Amino acid sequence: MGDNSIVDVVAAASANLCVSNSIPGIGSNTWIIDTGASDHIKYDAKFFDELSINTRDPYITSANGLPSLITGEGTISLTPTLSLSRALLVPIIYCNLLSVGRLLDTLNAYANFYPTHCSFHDLKTHETIGHGKQIGGVILFDIAFYTSS
Repeated sequence: MGDNSIVDVVAAASANLCVSNSIPGIGSNTWIIDTGASDHIKYDAKFFDELSINTRDPYITSANGLPSLITGEGTISLTPTLSLSRALLVPIIYCNLLSVGRLLDTLNAYANFYPTHCSFHDLKTHETIGHGKQIGGVILFDIAFYTSS
């Protein structure tokens, strides 16, 4: 289980949180904004626009320290204007993790975090390109931001 055989993912939300669905608003298309995740993770293949067999490391290590099998990799349309490339399909992790590091790198953006929310901004124009709301101790990506803008 060295660095060459496992993609390390340190989830801000515990695996128990993902499984328990104890937070209001957690659903199949809810994304937890995760500053510790190295990759975007989705558990349901039907939400991928493109999906291929995983050719990278076969496992990730989740917050509970256990390895979880990566079954695919692809692209997900998070909103009409925001796509997540190289997202991992990990069916055993029953939540969706949005990797802050991967998102900022891909979009050439920066993030601001506050006690109750966060925002993502274009590095050059400073335009807001995403928003998250704190609910039940975690920050969830705010899909409503895109429908109300």
